Order: sequence, then C-alpha cells, then structure tokens
Amino acid sequence: MQYKMKVDLLLTCKGLNQLHNHAVVGFLFENEAFSSGHLQQLNDRLENHLKYLRENQLLTGKKQEVFLIAPQEKINAEKILFFGLGSINTYSQDVINIAIKKALSTLEKLYLYDLLILISSENIVKGIYIDLIKSLIVSFINYCNEKEKGEFKVVFLIEEQYKNDLKNLEKEVRPYFNPTFDYSILIEVD
Repeated sequence: MQYKMKVDLLLTCKGLNQLHNHAVVGFLFENEAFSSGHLQQLNDRLENHLKYLRENQLLTGKKQEVFLIAPQEKINAEKILFFGLGSINTYSQDVINIAIKKALSTLEKLYLYDLLILISSENIVKGIYIDLIKSLIVSFINYCNEKEKGEFKVVFLIEEQYKNDLKNLEKEVRPYFNPTFDYSILIEVD
C-alpha cells in the first residue's frame, strides 16, 4: 500500500509575529513562569494572560494537562494549545511520547495541521533543551509513520542561543522517516 503522508518540518528562530499558523502548540514543564524566550514573547502578546493562568493554577504544566486558549487575534494563529510535561525531574522519552501522541491526536480532532511548536527553555539546561527538541521531532515522525494519509506542516520555534547546536538535526532524524512518504526538513540557522 502506498502512503499518502506529507510532512514539512521547519526549525527557525524567527519572531512569533512573523509566523502564521493554524495553531500554536506549547510543551510546558511544571511551574513555567513565562519569563524568557519565545514563551515570554507569547505571554507579552497575550497581555500577560499566560502568567495570570499560571498564578491562578489553571495552566500548570502537569503531566497529561491539555489547555486550550483562544488568542483573540493577538497572534497569527486561531488557537493556542498547551500540553504538560510534568516536572523537569521526571522528564523522559516516555513522557515525550505520551505528550506528542496526545497533542497530535487532539490537533487532528480539531482539524489543525499547520502548527507552530513552542518549547519551554526556562530553568532547563542546554542539553535537555536540545534533547527535548529532538525527542519531540522523533515522536512526531513516529506518530506520522503510523498514518496512512495526511499532511502536517510543523514549525519549531527554537531559541536563538541553541540554533547552532541543531545544524545536524536533519541527518539525525532522517532515518526515522518512513521512506514511502514525502517529507522535508529545513533548519534556518543563519
């Protein structure tokens, strides 16, 4: 059987307001303060709404948490969804696999296939941030490998200070793709 799956992945450091996607998807560890990086930009664009939700224990980042926000035209996306990763101390590939599977099945139910992925970089070391990006991409690819048809356009918004550490990512993740479907990976590091 011929697969009819198409996946386009882009890793970029562009500003949040330069990108247009159907949904912004954030992966959060517990106790995110939204005080640095792209998540701070998002919080600023939403007029501190994320900090408000966090302070009122509504958006916690706990494992298996799913939180949907309507951006009310404050960003170039129709929806914002956050998926909790739990405590940084319990971070593992299993946690990532569960989070990405939950995220992608939720997004498919909402008919959202054009995604901007934001990853928490707050209070985590460089090695974990890089590993988290790679793990999310591999889990995403594995999820798509199980599909017979579909199309995803996914932009990973990465923090500027880590861009050079991701130059060889395409070579690292290429073996995970099912050879029978179309895919592209572009990493903007300049």
